[in-house]
Amino acid sequence: MIFGTLTFPAADLAWRALLFLALAGSFTSTIYLAMTLVATARHLRRARMAQSAANATPAASLPPVTIFKPIHGMEERLAKNLESFFRQDYPDYEVIFGARDANNPAVKIAEEIRARYPHIPSQMIFSGPPAWPNAKVFSLDKMIAASSRAYFIISDSDVQVAPDFLRNTIPPLLDSGVGLVTCMYRGIPASDFWSWLEALGLSVEMSSGVMVADMMEGMRFALGPAMAVRRDAIDAIGGIGAVADYYSDDFELGNRIWAKNYKVILSHHIVRNVLTSRSRLRTLGDQLRWMKPATQAPVSPTPCLSEF
Repeated sequence: MIFGTLTFPAADLAWRALLFLALAGSFTSTIYLAMTLVATARHLRRARMAQSAANATPAASLPPVTIFKPIHGMEERLAKNLESFFRQDYPDYEVIFGARDANNPAVKIAEEIRARYPHIPSQMIFSGPPAWPNAKVFSLDKMIAASSRAYFIISDSDVQVAPDFLRNTIPPLLDSGVGLVTCMYRGIPASDFWSWLEALGLSVEMSSGVMVADMMEGMRFALGPAMAVRRDAIDAIGGIGAVADYYSDDFELGNRIWAKNYKVILSHHIVRNVLTSRSRLRTLGDQLRWMKPATQAPVSPTPCLSEF
């Protein structure tokens, strides 16, 4: 007797194969869930210890810091994001903005904030048209050259931080063996469905994967929204230009610093990644871009990089 194009024995075999795949998927998913629970408990335990250590760090021992903020275009809550870096409870820091030119609409917002906080040293660097495939890295290279300090924060313009951000991320760098401190981030959605979906992915899927990776082999990469890094660690990899040909410049920066025998630390401090309204196609495009191999060098600048 025929069942579609399959005999009953063949159909039975097919169902058995599907059942096996379903059970195997359930088993491996359960294993991963257990790993994420263990990794989360581990991270929370270490976070409490790190918070205590940060609180105990004397203000007099905190080094001068430069915050680098590359900017391009108007974003959701841009002014609030940028202003949060001018409200740090930290003894000595400066903010350096980087843009391609003065026609960048975000420049006006940044200048207004600079005017409101004259007591915080700050400047604007115009990098000009990018000569490297990754325009953000090209801008960072010009910004780093404008700083004489030994400790940096590299942070995206869509990031918002608490007033104790610097006090929590800089102390681990006082250990000369630590080259970079990276932060997980919580997605803050706009009002549309797709940004809510992406915020959920960033806050749950991304964070759980990072904690599992840290538990299994330690941090060998960095997350781009907020990184604290020593100048000598960047110099050790040949300067920031060493990652100018990569989509995932943050991953590559952390990996290269780790390869130079510096420690990369996952901070207990979590920042806010403020998302903009987006379409289904843009969300899909972001996911595809993030899935590109970290070591893949772009043949030509991608839109998000070339427009920076």
